[in-house]
Amino acid sequence: MSHIGFYSGINLIDTSSVLSANLEFNRERIAAEAQDLANECECDIEAWTRDDDGEQASHTAITARPNK
Repeated sequence: MSHIGFYSGINLIDTSSVLSANLEFNRERIAAEAQDLANECECDIEAWTRDDDGEQASHTAITARPNK
């Protein structure tokens, strides 16, 4: 299980978990969730994996900007 954090700047906006440790299998779902959050908060969102302590571990290269 991989844990994902959705951040705006340094602020944690939301979290999610994906079953597969391989993020490529879940990339579309993570990107869609990031886009929904960006539209909702009207801010840029970056998706990061989170370690067991809940800290940012690795950037997923998924960034979403709000649709205007």
